[in-house]
Amino acid sequence: MILTAVLLSFTCASFAQQTPPPWEEEEWWDDHHHHYGEFYDGPHSAVGLTDGTPRSTTAEAAAVAAMLGAFIGTDDAVEQFEEELPAEIAETAAETAGMSALDVDVGFGSSKVDGVDFDFYTMRIPYSRRMSERGVLNVVAPLSITRAKDVVIGADGISTGNASIYGGGVSAAYSHHIFIKTDGKPYRWKVTPAAGIFLRESSDLNQGAWVYNTGLSSSFAYRLDEHWVVNVGNSVSLAWNSGRKDYPDPVRDNQQVLINGIQVFYLAGRWTHHGYIMDTRFLRSSFVDNFQAYGIGTGYRITRGRSFKGSLVYENGSRYEALRAMIGTSWKF
Repeated sequence: MILTAVLLSFTCASFAQQTPPPWEEEEWWDDHHHHYGEFYDGPHSAVGLTDGTPRSTTAEAAAVAAMLGAFIGTDDAVEQFEEELPAEIAETAAETAGMSALDVDVGFGSSKVDGVDFDFYTMRIPYSRRMSERGVLNVVAPLSITRAKDVVIGADGISTGNASIYGGGVSAAYSHHIFIKTDGKPYRWKVTPAAGIFLRESSDLNQGAWVYNTGLSSSFAYRLDEHWVVNVGNSVSLAWNSGRKDYPDPVRDNQQVLINGIQVFYLAGRWTHHGYIMDTRFLRSSFVDNFQAYGIGTGYRITRGRSFKGSLVYENGSRYEALRAMIGTSWKF
């Protein structure tokens, strides 16, 4: 029933002068050039700073598609499964039909890619509109700033200092809910196709590309008892680019990304707590070819139409780790 989509090392300049970096060795190139492909120069290239990492536009586009269709938020979990909300925030089916929602989510964190340090700041502005009893239109505008520290490029050890990479875009999705609350079942299932266009820009690294993304996601949630809900999310995305500068994203003509995960929610009146595990995999050669995210968070409903939420996420994968936090608020009208 569920759609199954089986879900850079920097060395400071002084160290580079003391010890020859590994990419100057012929054996290193024989191994890495074969793995990363004809257009990939390894972790000390301008491309390698962002391609195939969670901070790449390709990964961001895939994450947005998964967010819109494979995974649910704390408000969604309450609306879909809570039988009796507190009286001051209870909503009838008639009140929620045709309702719109606008969220603002702000994130920040730091990561390390094969020894290279990054700071990043993100903002997502999702908007949703219920088009029918089972159909919801979603639009989200993600923005990001990534700063790479003490960048050293290439075998010659060219230092560019700190480098800034900017990203932004818009993605739209339509969720069709196959099972909903009024069906009287203990489970909910929705399928969501998505499409988006994103921009990657960095004058410091001569990066620039339009990234186009399409995705298909599935969310299957099941209510275990009065308080506990489990959601299984699966998403597959295809990204391709139109390069504006020397280094596009993704590096190759296209990239496919699988995201699979499981969420657990605890419904407790105004409060909704959750935890999740998520696996992301790039199907074509990539410097970071997979990583896992482990998150915890909570949401608090102030009124019928307003709530606050926050989460903390640790990510770990091949040559990569990160810690990030997110806070946000939602208005319904």
